[in-house]
Amino acid sequence: DNSASLLEASSGTDVVDLYKKHNPSMVFLDIHMPGMDGKTVLKEILQVDNNAYVVMVSADSTKVNVEETQYKGAKGFVAKPFSKDTIVRHFERCMRIRSSKPII
Repeated sequence: DNSASLLEASSGTDVVDLYKKHNPSMVFLDIHMPGMDGKTVLKEILQVDNNAYVVMVSADSTKVNVEETQYKGAKGFVAKPFSKDTIVRHFERCMRIRSSKPII
């Protein structure tokens, strides 16, 4: 079955738990969220899977946030508001997306 699943988390802690449980192909991760912030979640996910395809998404797209998250392992940064085309480009870049793993 090659159908994709989409998972949603309401807090940073939930994202880490879902990642460990489902090992998704791709994660779109906000910097600011309840519980654990996105920068910490990125670090936690990469400790679980150093090849994780994580794209940061935030209205707080300062140069510092973009550079820091990409330096720490994010595969990209999408500034809010974003277009459908921007998201599609990340799907096209992610070689892991062709599997049946879910997306958080």
